[in-house]
Amino acid sequence: MSHSGRGLTVQSEADLSSSFSTFSESTVELLGLSGDGAYEVIGCELASAAGDGIRIDDIDRNNVPDGGSARVTVRDTVVRRVASWGIRAYQDHRDARVVLDHVSAWRNTAGGLLIHRLSPESEIRITSSLVAENGQGIYLSAGLLPVLSHNDVWSNDGGRDWRGVDRGDGSISLNPL
Repeated sequence: MSHSGRGLTVQSEADLSSSFSTFSESTVELLGLSGDGAYEVIGCELASAAGDGIRIDDIDRNNVPDGGSARVTVRDTVVRRVASWGIRAYQDHRDARVVLDHVSAWRNTAGGLLIHRLSPESEIRITSSLVAENGQGIYLSAGLLPVLSHNDVWSNDGGRDWRGVDRGDGSISLNPL
């Protein structure tokens, strides 16, 4: 199923359908998610959005039950040629987890991945991902380091592959071809 010219905004589990695969000229937004939900974007291709490809923001903020947490996983997904960031992940709430696994961010104007993590109890994990030929590679705009491992970040403008982050175990900066 393809979506063109309109985005998908997810604010609850009921909003997220697993039946989409390609988005053209649109943005997937995961905003203000709460509770004990596990939200997933798997096997998608996002291209030519006017803003960010995927925006993850305010997960679980002020709505989490005692002991609860929300988890967002973006896996096996390609974000390419968007006007801003391939994926923008803001996380400042405790007990929330964002996992970006096997994500490809390619030729996005502002950059591949923008990370903003303020709470030491939250987690942002980026694994086995390819970030190439963007305005910037992986950029920590504020806060605490995400956990990175086995990523390939290369050929981003001005050599800005890793900004404010540690590469992590097994990560490289080489063209795989």
